[in-house]
Amino acid sequence: MNTYLILSRLCQLQCCNKFIITLYERLGTADEERKKICIERSAKRQRIRTELDDRISKVRNEKGLWADKILYYLILQAIKGYFSVRCLFQSKNWEGVYKCELHNLNLYYETLYTPDVPKPIVDLLLSQKKDIESYIMQEV
Repeated sequence: MNTYLILSRLCQLQCCNKFIITLYERLGTADEERKKICIERSAKRQRIRTELDDRISKVRNEKGLWADKILYYLILQAIKGYFSVRCLFQSKNWEGVYKCELHNLNLYYETLYTPDVPKPIVDLLLSQKKDIESYIMQEV
């Protein structure tokens, strides 16, 4: 059952990254300096999202049970629905992105402190968290 918890937390990270990419794309129409920052951060988020997709598929495919795949799909749809609704009410400015970045960082800590997380996932999350922390503290 712990696999579902790990998968759900990884899916939250995946959806939150997608949500933040969307926010950066919306803010990328500002002045040239901010546009450059948005493109750079969006590219990092795309890389992170790809790495998470790969890791999720590996965890999901460890157990090839049909019922597990259906449950995973339902969990993923619920998480996507949550972030879709959140996207509607999220402010589309730098302060809103900063709040989402902090929420995303919190999700990393929650996932890292999940019991029995495999070492490859921990290593991946630690490197991604380090990348995010490096630019979340930068002034925009």
